[in-house]
Amino acid sequence: MSSIVDKYCKEVKKNLPTYGKSEKELLNNLKQQGLEILNDNPDMTYEVFVREIGSPNEVIVNYFGFADNDELLKN
Repeated sequence: MSSIVDKYCKEVKKNLPTYGKSEKELLNNLKQQGLEILNDNPDMTYEVFVREIGSPNEVIVNYFGFADNDELLKN
């Protein structure tokens, strides 16, 4: 079950243009949220999971849309 979450988080991490403390926090939050979703829906496939939570690229775009610009520039 957690392999779906691990695969998803790996894909997000691979596509992040920077990786620092804030991005680690993002991945930890995604993992926690993903595990909660899978606990409620244990038969969920990866494709359905992605539709539920959003594609890795959508998550990244949303994250950087709300990220602190000074923090981004520093990284």
